Amino acid sequence: MRTAAICPTCATYINAACIIYDGSYLTNTKIAPLDPLDIILGKIDSNLVPLIGIGNPTSIPVYKGQLYLDTSVPKLWIGLGTTSPNWGTIATIITTTTTTTSTTSTTTTVPSDIRLKANIRLTGRKIGKFNEYMWEWNNIAKSLGYSKYRNVGVLAQDIIRINPSLVETNKYGFYIVNYNLL
Repeated sequence: MRTAAICPTCATYINAACIIYDGSYLTNTKIAPLDPLDIILGKIDSNLVPLIGIGNPTSIPVYKGQLYLDTSVPKLWIGLGTTSPNWGTIATIITTTTTTTSTTSTTTTVPSDIRLKANIRLTGRKIGKFNEYMWEWNNIAKSLGYSKYRNVGVLAQDIIRINPSLVETNKYGFYIVNYNLL
């Protein structure tokens, strides 16, 4: 029995009952009984390295739940099986551009999705009414170039539960937070 895990589907802390880790998904993630959460997240992070390519995936997923980012559309795929090229589309990422001629304002949006972070820990401070955390960027974040951002801030999943209007989804399907409104 594990003490806790993080589910990449819903990106929330859950008890050890999540089918993503208790079932046949990510079987190469070895979690020992009573592993602390930071160890569990580190092991999961090291196994969640996304594939990136152009066009539909044609390779066989290494494990169920493996991610593939098609940069030509862009689309996000997830591996459904490990015996043949069996992939399912999670999302088609749509970007829009809005042009205005009246006023210009700067909005500071920063990747704040828990699925992009590893070794997350509370700082004991608040940003507005939300807990402040420190973390390291995981392999997914690094592959998307997010390691240029600071590694202190909020978790989008905390904010979306209380005030969803402060959270948006970027072109890769990850949550970003408007820090100007916190």
